[in-house]
Amino acid sequence: MASRVDPVIDAIWNEDPNALNEVLSKGGDANAQDSGTPALIWACNSGRLELVDLLLKHGASPNSKEAEGITALMRAAFLGHLDIVKALLVAGADEKAKDQDGDTALANAAKEGHTEVVKSLVGSGADVDARDEKGLTALHWAAIRGDYPDTVNVLISTGADVDSADGVGETVLMGAAFMGHLDTVRALVAAGTNVNAESEEGQTALDFAERAGQDEVARVLLTAGARKKL
Repeated sequence: MASRVDPVIDAIWNEDPNALNEVLSKGGDANAQDSGTPALIWACNSGRLELVDLLLKHGASPNSKEAEGITALMRAAFLGHLDIVKALLVAGADEKAKDQDGDTALANAAKEGHTEVVKSLVGSGADVDARDEKGLTALHWAAIRGDYPDTVNVLISTGADVDSADGVGETVLMGAAFMGHLDTVRALVAAGTNVNAESEEGQTALDFAERAGQDEVARVLLTAGARKKL
């Protein structure tokens, strides 16, 4: 026999703020879970600010998290729900928290190019140079996952290390060059990144671009002073 869904969770799944308010007003648990996911994270998934506000009003922990350490703030940041991110921060969500892989809310926002969310998190004290288990920063993720020059520029303007290298010495520029993210490469070059930095294996951003067949990126790097190996 299937287990009964908690009425708080059920109201959230149905995206019904009136039903949720009624359940919570009658003593429903604002920290209820289903499949290891807290109500607040289910509400973040929905993108409905009114559901999040109701849960917080009735005692949901703003730092609710899943077993993997993913918090409500991380989920809202990844999905780009700026209004929910702001509400969670006001309620006391920890903008510096990390999940089991070392990812932060800022890294999650950067992965998807959610520039306004990045601004909000940095403005609340998020560490722009926080590293995950592989040594990647939010700037790495913004450069690798997509061509997000606006996000990259916001991170740089708020103090992110433009020459940050991961655990094997690969820089932000190397990642962007390999992926062919031309506008991001241009933004990094304009910010003064070292175009001739080498990874632990002695590879430069130009090497990464040429290996991936990113000819236009290679031309930008050469114009910026990248040295071609003999």
